[in-house]
Parts: sequence; C-alpha cells; structure tokens
Amino acid sequence: MRPISTIIFFIFCLLTLKTVGQNITKKYSLPGFVQLNDSVFISITEIDIREYGRFLTVWRKQSGDPNLINKALPSPNYLGWTYWNSYNKSVITYSDQYEIIDRDRITEQPKDTSISFTAWISNWPVVNITKQQANLYCDFRTTDYQVFYNSQKQKKKVKYPANLVFRLPTNSEWIYAASSGLDTTKYKYGVEGDKVKYSSPVSIETFINDTTEQSHPFPVTSGQMNKSKILNMCGNVAELVSDNEFVYGGSFLDPTANCTVTSKKLFTEPKSNIGFRIVAVIRNE
Repeated sequence: MRPISTIIFFIFCLLTLKTVGQNITKKYSLPGFVQLNDSVFISITEIDIREYGRFLTVWRKQSGDPNLINKALPSPNYLGWTYWNSYNKSVITYSDQYEIIDRDRITEQPKDTSISFTAWISNWPVVNITKQQANLYCDFRTTDYQVFYNSQKQKKKVKYPANLVFRLPTNSEWIYAASSGLDTTKYKYGVEGDKVKYSSPVSIETFINDTTEQSHPFPVTSGQMNKSKILNMCGNVAELVSDNEFVYGGSFLDPTANCTVTSKKLFTEPKSNIGFRIVAVIRNE
C-alpha cells in the first residue's frame, strides 16, 4: 500500500488545477498534470516504478505475448544505485504482480526474495529506460486515457479533454515548465528568491553527510517543487526529451550547480540516474 503522504498528494492533484501559462483560455481537469497552455499539460512527477509496472502488467495481458514484455524492461535491467549494493543488483522483471527481484537468487527462490512493487521503492523514478521504451509507455498512456475517458458519464466528460496524445516533452516545453516562466538567468531552479535553500534539488550534496553512502533518487512525490508546483524538474534524475539527444535538469549524481533548469548532458545510453516525465497534448478533433 502506498504511504498516506502519497495518497494525500494524489488527492491534491485531483482537486487542484495548476497552470504556468498566462494565456490559457480554457482550463481542463487532468489529475497529476499542470496545464502549460491551451493544449499541452506536463506531469507533476517523474514516472515511477509502480506506474511503469502498471504499464508492463496491462500491456503484457492485452498483447497475450509473453515475450513482448522484454522490449519494455529497463536496460540494463538493474537499479544500480549505491543504496542497493548490500542487496546485490536487483532486477525489475514482469510477473502478475510486477516484482523487483534479487538477480542472483531469482531461480533459487524468487517468492522468498522478491520485493513487491507496492513497497516503498515503488515510488522512486523508473530508470535505465531507452527513449524507445519511454515512447512505448507514452503510447500505452494514450490508449489508457481513451479507455478512462470513454468510461466517464457524459456530465463528467466535460471536465476532461476528449482526445489526448501522450509523449515525451520537447526541450522547449521542458525548460518552460521547469522555469515556471521565470527568467532562467535569475532563477536557475524555477523558484523565486532564496526558496531553493529550503527546497534544494536532490543532488550529490544531498548525501554529503550520509556516512552510509546511500546515494539514490528520492520518491517522485518528494524533493524540490518549483513555482508551478512541479516536482523534481531540477535534480533527482535527469530527464529525457523528445526532440534532441540530451537529458535535462541534472540528477542525484550531479552537484547542485549542475541541477538547474538549463542543465543538460548528452544522452548516450540508459543509466541509473536518467528517467522521464510526460506531456499530454490535446489533438484536433
């Protein structure tokens, strides 16, 4: 079961619509998203392990192909965070429950050594994802949303956009959302004034006094919140975009100075400090 704080957070998302755009003529309710303009929304959080697990589970059952799931599994298929060194390398694999399993003992006794994705780690960002895998997830969300929309009663449908396409954000969408529309030369972290002191990006400095050297990302529902109430645009894990081969925002392995709105690194391969978030775009009827 998810922590109470996480449940409260998602209730908050359901009840509140936040916007960063100044010229929005029609506001929609889209739980878990911030509306950027009349047609584009961005997710408040990075995609976490639990949500990616839901994708794997549903996608596998809908396809009926047991081998299809291999296309979407993280690669390399282990977390690779310092925190997990004492547990050996843990893989993310498909089962009916979607489990995180100790790789070295998976054939020996998987039921005894498995950790359900409903455990606390489920709220951490999914990592080691290729751009192609992120796009597969986006395609799934597009279909999944249409099922949700069609299931709503007519009087409730007016609150939601009728046709949405989910995808990775472009670099300009990502920077605009991360900056909250603020001047990035003055406000490097998307917050005004000295607020970053009280809500710093999850960076390598976050663990500077940690004697256990347990370097890892934070749950997607914690960490830095910018002016637009979007979480972890700076720090935690660097994020993929759709229109170039860079990842943005820095990560828990980078110094805070490299976890700004405009920080970027070349994306060459999946890594344990790279994840993604998504945008939803209203498509023309």
